[in-house]
Amino acid sequence: MAEAPPELLAIFSSAVLPALLEAEADDGDGVRDFAYDAAGDLFFSVSRTETYRNSPPLRGIRSHSKSSRLETRRRNYAKPRD
Repeated sequence: MAEAPPELLAIFSSAVLPALLEAEADDGDGVRDFAYDAAGDLFFSVSRTETYRNSPPLRGIRSHSKSSRLETRRRNYAKPRD
């Protein structure tokens, strides 16, 4: 799998995270479920390689997503995928 530069991944992730947080606050269960799934995918992406794990900008994104309600609820209430 190709690896994007951590700086580019940080820009993308920083742009996506606020939208996921907003989706988490939506009244629709489907929208919230999407936000939880996408947050898990985002967290996996910014943690996937040693380079990413050691990148200060990505570390900040991981820290923010881990401390948010979004990550906590995703872990606690994740539904099995079909």
